[in-house]
Amino acid sequence: MAAPFALAWVALWLIVRLVLVAVRYPVTVVTSVAGYWMYATWGLSPLVLALLSLIAGSFIWAGLDLPSFSAARLVPRPH
Repeated sequence: MAAPFALAWVALWLIVRLVLVAVRYPVTVVTSVAGYWMYATWGLSPLVLALLSLIAGSFIWAGLDLPSFSAARLVPRPH
């Protein structure tokens, strides 16, 4: 008789944990859901998704802090 209540408790606990992860790490959750959606919709491989994530991350980094992203800082200047 206790099994259905235990199962309901575990399901509720998992839902609460999932909501907490979504609140604490929204970018990770959105990226994961978008990656799964692109995989399911267009059949893109995980390698392509990783490459798109790298490109998008680079654009975001450049948009937020261009001086730290500039090529002059990534490649040593000749003396």
